[in-house]
Amino acid sequence: MTTKPATPLPYWVARNDLHWVIGSGDKEIATHLFKEDALYLKHAANAYPELIAALREYMAAQERLDGRTALEEARGRAALRELLAKLGAAA
Repeated sequence: MTTKPATPLPYWVARNDLHWVIGSGDKEIATHLFKEDALYLKHAANAYPELIAALREYMAAQERLDGRTALEEARGRAALRELLAKLGAAA
């Protein structure tokens, strides 16, 4: 199953009257959220394309495992560590 949002990324978060809203472009897509939930949803949704790209790159590198140099391995690990830190899940 491929999951794609009905509204394009990036998402934004704003306070609208008495509640928090997450949106895309000029559309509100979810309302009446707690601030922390809205910020988390925005963060996760906007990071998803980078996560997929990093995993695809990692998988391609694993397929070339026999021919990989130590430098390529170190770069791959560094890229994954950087992505984990960006996602707030530093190892």
